[in-house]
Amino acid sequence: MSYGSSLVNIIADSAHNFTDGLAIAGAFLHSRKLGISTAVAVFFHEIPHEIGDYGILIGNGMSHWSAIRVQFLTAIASLLGTVFGLIMDRYKVFSSGSGNAESVVASWALPITAGGFIYVALADVLPDLLRQGALMSETLLQVAAMGLGVFMMTLVGMLE
Repeated sequence: MSYGSSLVNIIADSAHNFTDGLAIAGAFLHSRKLGISTAVAVFFHEIPHEIGDYGILIGNGMSHWSAIRVQFLTAIASLLGTVFGLIMDRYKVFSSGSGNAESVVASWALPITAGGFIYVALADVLPDLLRQGALMSETLLQVAAMGLGVFMMTLVGMLE
């Protein structure tokens, strides 16, 4: 079993899930509608992500049940991120003291997690699109998929 790459995957997945939890907390603190749509979006985003991580762990020699247990433990990080965000808001950690009704957590958690998604798109997806020898049809399909994702999120935003 390749413990090194499995460990890196587990740590990265836990950090990613923690920030998902922060995004959910910040969204719920902003509004119930935004919280629900964010939670649903994160849920559907996590399905292929966790299947991919499971495949990585299995590919590195982890047993079926060990990989499932590890994936469950990394998923708990999203709950911890949500609780952390709610506690930060409850005790007004990082509060400016201005008395603004806007949640402090919503004001920093949402931009930080959005920045994380932009980073992933630019660091992971864009290089694949720009690599030499890529078929034009493959590139167009990936651009269309990203466009569909932007369209769907715009639609969710309009329906809120």
